[in-house]
Amino acid sequence: MNKAIRNIFIILIAAAAVISCDKALVADNGYELGGDYRIVVTGSVSDMDSTPLEEIKVTLNAYPPDVLYPLPLVTKTVYTDNKGLYSVDAFGFSGSIICNVKAESQDGSYNSETQELKITWSGPSFDEKHNTFFVNDCNFKLVKP
Repeated sequence: MNKAIRNIFIILIAAAAVISCDKALVADNGYELGGDYRIVVTGSVSDMDSTPLEEIKVTLNAYPPDVLYPLPLVTKTVYTDNKGLYSVDAFGFSGSIICNVKAESQDGSYNSETQELKITWSGPSFDEKHNTFFVNDCNFKLVKP
């Protein structure tokens, strides 16, 4: 009986340590969602002949910077319209982020492409009044495999 209670106690302490480390990492770096910052990424997807591609999956993953193996803070997915245009909107950030925007065809008829964006909530693309960072013309030209 004492051995079982001791094992349960060890498991609880280990779980508390893991949870507190995870929370500390988020709290120390200020990346918990619930912040006031928003990012809007717009662009187009076409083939190499500049023909717009419809129903291409565009995924934005936002990560905290300077973390070796980060999990995404936010993942948003949209699809291009019949003109190859897309707009993805994510919010709740409170610190600098790195965003990977990936365009990929659903049927594998085109190779996927990824662009990295570094967002620091400053500069001419940042609207301070609305706490929104705009990335326009995040365009992709996909090639066939």
